[in-house]
Amino acid sequence: MKKYVAFCFISVFVGTCFAQKIKITESVERIGEPGAKNNVLAVIISEATPEEIESDWKALTKSYKAKVSTMEDVIFSDNAVIKSISNNTIDMYARSEKIKEGETRFIIGFNLGGAYLSSILHPEQFREIKQIVNDFAVKTTRDAIANKLKAAQKVLDKLSDEQKNLVKKNETLNKDVETNKQKIEELKEKIKREEEELVINKTDHENKTKEVDAQRKVVESLQARQLAVQ
Repeated sequence: MKKYVAFCFISVFVGTCFAQKIKITESVERIGEPGAKNNVLAVIISEATPEEIESDWKALTKSYKAKVSTMEDVIFSDNAVIKSISNNTIDMYARSEKIKEGETRFIIGFNLGGAYLSSILHPEQFREIKQIVNDFAVKTTRDAIANKLKAAQKVLDKLSDEQKNLVKKNETLNKDVETNKQKIEELKEKIKREEEELVINKTDHENKTKEVDAQRKVVESLQARQLAVQ
């Protein structure tokens, strides 16, 4: 039970530490027609690269039937149809500003047809579009983390396989060492026996040499006696 409580505490603590609340601000920025400054929504998106964010934004605006093009550093989505916002088409201008590695400020201006989206002028539409931007930022962040997780998992799987191979190799080496140790012990015993046999053989060889010498003398004596017979 204590382990379960501790696990829950750690899970809550980690979740709190890594919680990322999407923050969207309203400001006036360089957006829209060349040289113009208009009302925009800006959101800080972590984890994803500017390229990933822009690609996801293009995909989203295309789902609103917008014609998407890029003008210098600005993504222009022409005549988007968002029924929950307006019966009229909406032109959207977006660009990204890299703050640091893994953190990008994404700026979007919404031309509702003569006027850019404003929380003061268009409160209801502003709430709807702010939610769309928030959902976009959340999805883009999660997708970026999912891609990193997939890559990290792939590395982990590779390292785990290498670890398993090392464990198997270690087991094989241990078995080989034990087998070779046994062979060495058996070889030592064999050498000991052969050394003992060598000592015995030496004694036997010396005795046999004496027997041969004695028998040779017998033979030589008989040969001499044979030759002495006339």
